Amino acid sequence: AGLLTGPVMVIHKAVSVVNAAKWAEKEVGCKVVPVFWIAGEDHDWDEANHACLVTAGSVLKKLAVGREGRPKTSVSRTKLDPGTWSAVLDELADSLPDTEFKPELLESLKLAASASDTLTELFARIMASLFAKEGLVLMDADDPALRRLEAPMFIRMLEKGEELERAYASGSSGLSELGYALQVEPQPGCANLFVYRDPAIDPNAGRLEGERVLLYRKDGGMFTDRKETFAVSQPALLALAAETPELFSNNVLTRPLMQDYVLPVLATVVGPAEIAYWAQLGEAFRSLGMAMPIVLPRTSYTVTDDGIRKYMDVYGLSFDDVRNRFDERKQAWLDERDTLSLDELFEETERRIADLYEPLLQALPAIEAGLADIGEKNRRKIVEQVRFLRAKAKDAHRLRFEAELRRFDRVAVWLRPDGKPQERVINYASMWNRYGSHWLDSLLAVPCSRSGGHYIIPL
Repeated sequence: AGLLTGPVMVIHKAVSVVNAAKWAEKEVGCKVVPVFWIAGEDHDWDEANHACLVTAGSVLKKLAVGREGRPKTSVSRTKLDPGTWSAVLDELADSLPDTEFKPELLESLKLAASASDTLTELFARIMASLFAKEGLVLMDADDPALRRLEAPMFIRMLEKGEELERAYASGSSGLSELGYALQVEPQPGCANLFVYRDPAIDPNAGRLEGERVLLYRKDGGMFTDRKETFAVSQPALLALAAETPELFSNNVLTRPLMQDYVLPVLATVVGPAEIAYWAQLGEAFRSLGMAMPIVLPRTSYTVTDDGIRKYMDVYGLSFDDVRNRFDERKQAWLDERDTLSLDELFEETERRIADLYEPLLQALPAIEAGLADIGEKNRRKIVEQVRFLRAKAKDAHRLRFEAELRRFDRVAVWLRPDGKPQERVINYASMWNRYGSHWLDSLLAVPCSRSGGHYIIPL
């Protein structure tokens, strides 16, 4: 539940879910509902608290909100002051270029923020507005009402914890034997469930009450956290799971099991990293007598337009160039305009200085032994000055082509921001501000692909 929905790949996942549901409905002949499971239970604030934009000056900017002094609780349980939203939206308004779509975007975000207390609520309201016509159902994993439905499964996971641990280990071992790296390393003794610190679990919780901690089994049928700051028996945990299931939440290995328990899941749409750990889960599903759902790769998109393509054509850049060798192509273009061959010129100068100094350095010790060291220091100082001049000359050469290099950077900041795929960095606000609703409509128009894939979307 990232700030302003986080990187645009989150939107891509929702698009993939919607399109997969439409395709599957035709295949199976019954209603198939697209559901977005919001991981509001996650407590990694630094992963969720920011959004990256392309500014009016075509540079990348990060907006972020803090929660200093608060326990590491879930995103859904971290309430933010109304002033936080105002500050974020003011910074967003100042950062985005002025376009015909900007007023509508800012107004919709202001409306969503006014009714939201947490990042999860704001995330859900934005997603609901974007996919209102698509029938996308949004579920917060940390919703107390959902927890009550999950209570029997929490009990089952606690009772069968050791069996699940063996299943995770077996599935992971089989994957390793096939030569694949493990995305998630199963931890010995880990219950793969989180609890929120509460007096019922940790009588000394104090200021840490509400912190989300991972459970581990210990000797004597007791459970504790990694640092063993509390101890609670299995019968006590089972009673709490039945009576107050909102004190529990899933980790990355048990969340797929819980999703399949709560919902009749036909398929799950996941990204590359998620596919890697889903490959470790088959044994765990079987150990609970469950059938693992179909795994569908999320479809990826890179959005471009005439302005970006014009610069690419001018500088002879392909999309593959931008994706895999942008810095090299940019430097090669600059070097082609170096009519003086500065690198060769200065390297030759250094070589000549070395040649001129060598006879001198050989002769000086005949006068006095210490002169050789002084001569060497003198040579190094001259070389340092030559290299300083070389750097200045290179900077001056680059400055002559600054306007063109900025156009290079405009291509990169949009298609390969921070050297990463567009979808992993840029927030949807930059897309909507630049293209309006046409951007999302173009993604939804791409037919479902069961193999995921990557599409370049020209707008």
